[in-house]
Amino acid sequence: MRDLAHFVVNEGSNVLSLSALPWLSGLVTMRNVWPHDGPFVLQVLLAVLVFDFGVTLTHYLSHRIPALWRLHAVHHSVKRFYGFNGLMKHPLHLSLAHRTGPGP
Repeated sequence: MRDLAHFVVNEGSNVLSLSALPWLSGLVTMRNVWPHDGPFVLQVLLAVLVFDFGVTLTHYLSHRIPALWRLHAVHHSVKRFYGFNGLMKHPLHLSLAHRTGPGP
């Protein structure tokens, strides 16, 4: 039941976040910062690096800052290895991890 609850809340928040991107992209632009004239492949690689840096930094800090660890510990609380383990994240921690990426 706990796994199902995490799946519904986390995947539901992902769907809501994705559906808000068109609206948010009209509010926040990166025209002056992003190399939009560069080759598409390089833009994709840069986007992956920026996003991965944010996720990695959040994960690193989650193991070192007690307040973040309390949220992140949910991910490490699984007792067996199976497909739902990746979804075992506290919704607040999931929100922090998404906010440290490039954002809209």
